[in-house]
Amino acid sequence: MPRGRAGGFTMKLPLDERRLPTRAVFKDDIAMGLGGYIAERMVFGDITTGPSNDLKTVTATAHDMVMKYGMSDTIGPVVVDGQASRTVFGSQTASKVQSQKMLETIDAEVSKIIDEALKRAESVLTEYNDAFVAIAETLLKVETLEQKEYNEILTRFSIPIKELPEAKK
Repeated sequence: MPRGRAGGFTMKLPLDERRLPTRAVFKDDIAMGLGGYIAERMVFGDITTGPSNDLKTVTATAHDMVMKYGMSDTIGPVVVDGQASRTVFGSQTASKVQSQKMLETIDAEVSKIIDEALKRAESVLTEYNDAFVAIAETLLKVETLEQKEYNEILTRFSIPIKELPEAKK
């Protein structure tokens, strides 16, 4: 049952120590973050304000990928977030060189990343719909699923479980 203002949440635990996330990891995180949004559309045929924080987070991540980390094939390995600085006569100066065309390109890239993640999230929830329903039904009964119980449901539906690396156990 929801407590406080949140209707629910998903906590992602790291399977290993990662200091430098890759583009693939960011894309996975964005698709996962859109899971609740897609689930609402699939189950209720509409959306609520429930996933608003998830949408904020995935949008920020997609923006960072494009603007800070050079993870856009269209823009390339360039920082375009307005926070880039350059050294002029020994001191740092801020550089903000975003043309209207660049802003439109950034928006298009962010939209592309999020659209791809939406399709991926919907594909996963559709492919594993039986497990999705079983998880939802279990949550209605017990309110909280710990990793062990969650893994048992995945196993029942032949979904592979990512394990902790041996050294971390």
